[in-house]
Amino acid sequence: MQDEFNPLLESLKMSLGDILGATTWPGTGVVDESTASLPNNLHATQMQLSLPALAKEWQIYQGEQIGQDWVVGDTEVSRLPTASGTVLYGHNTDSVFGRVHTLPWGATAQLNDGQETKTYRLAHTRIINSDYTPLEKIEYTDGELTLITCRDADSPWRVIFTFKLAPTQE
Repeated sequence: MQDEFNPLLESLKMSLGDILGATTWPGTGVVDESTASLPNNLHATQMQLSLPALAKEWQIYQGEQIGQDWVVGDTEVSRLPTASGTVLYGHNTDSVFGRVHTLPWGATAQLNDGQETKTYRLAHTRIINSDYTPLEKIEYTDGELTLITCRDADSPWRVIFTFKLAPTQE
């Protein structure tokens, strides 16, 4: 396992995190895509996400903040702490969420929490402007999996993909 510790990020977080709070959206747009995971202090969870139609699978990391900003790893998918639902964010790149927009309605996402795997189906997509819609104003619902990414590099527009829990078949 690669060492993800970055003392500079930890110092900034300690200096600014408690003072400013977090109200901004994760900056998920990039101009130049990195293929290497750089030290970013993100801690792996037991969760894994897979999108079978895209043949993609990701380890989920716990989201971290520096001041008002959420840390976005180059190749990582992170989880926002929310009161309900599961909200994941990542870059709009080929290695992360760059092709999610190609999924058809009803496409499946599978989320494994380390004990069980739940299947969700793509139900709707929306685009919001992060300059006018604060992160804390978005409502998330139990039984939903939400994926957030940028529409473009350095853009205030966020694309939100909502997957609903699929009924279990017995």
